[in-house]
Amino acid sequence: MSADEAYKKAFDLLMATQYAQAEGWFKAFLQQYPQHNLADNAYYWLGETYLVQGRHEQAAVTFGQGLQAFPKGNKAPANLLKLGTAFERLGKPDLARSTWQKLLADFPKAGEATKATENLQALPSAAAATDNVTTR
Repeated sequence: MSADEAYKKAFDLLMATQYAQAEGWFKAFLQQYPQHNLADNAYYWLGETYLVQGRHEQAAVTFGQGLQAFPKGNKAPANLLKLGTAFERLGKPDLARSTWQKLLADFPKAGEATKATENLQALPSAAAATDNVTTR
């Protein structure tokens, strides 16, 4: 099976909401093709399989691995957005905030920037954190 076929199989399983199977295929893809042009996407979608299964810690690790492997990749803004989401779900609002702020600083024109801004505004102490930054 080619890399493209393996990725397609993983993605098709994800779209069919067969998350555990998609997880296995994405992991195998990343192990076999770590530098393939779809590896950046595979990290993102693998992280998504963990998020939808409520495995937020593993999702955070995976989004972080995607960012480490492809810091300027096409999925970097999406990885940052979802890494912040995973942190928020883990009860770590400060990490969520700093992750979304990094997204805004590094990728201000990315489509994910709008959602990051919304997420920051929705955090309980977002206004207080913003006030502290602007008054220093």
